[in-house]
Amino acid sequence: MNLVLPYNNIHIKNFYYGKKMNNTIMTNSFFHNIYYSDENIQLNNVIIKVGLERCNIKEYFNKYTCIFDLHINRELISNLERIEKGILDNFTSNNHIYNSLQNEYKLTEHFKKGDIKFTSNLERIHNENNTVNVMIKISGIWYNNNSKGIIFKITN
Repeated sequence: MNLVLPYNNIHIKNFYYGKKMNNTIMTNSFFHNIYYSDENIQLNNVIIKVGLERCNIKEYFNKYTCIFDLHINRELISNLERIEKGILDNFTSNNHIYNSLQNEYKLTEHFKKGDIKFTSNLERIHNENNTVNVMIKISGIWYNNNSKGIIFKITN
């Protein structure tokens, strides 16, 4: 079962991290699963729903690009940046051995470009009033000898 959370209802203090495992996607790196837990529920990952305003969809094979207005979506981008920074800061404060690693804010970088790529079924793209809803699944933290970041996937 998946539970989708609105971005403005994410509380950083509710993030917890699993044990260190080898990363099979990135060479010479490791990852920790992310868990989200409060007094009502425990989740094995976090799925955040966001609505991008003034979004134009371009299809490219089985993927889509959403080109959106940065100014109109600045509050959303700011909140995603807060969440990403908060997760990495929380991870570091709970695991001081990672203090020397540089944070990489890949999610924030994607959104600050004004376009994101995602996978979807064409029927699921909701483009009412040029607003597109996408889901951001955050499943873990990756790190190597120099840096760390969140593991995420954007879908519709």
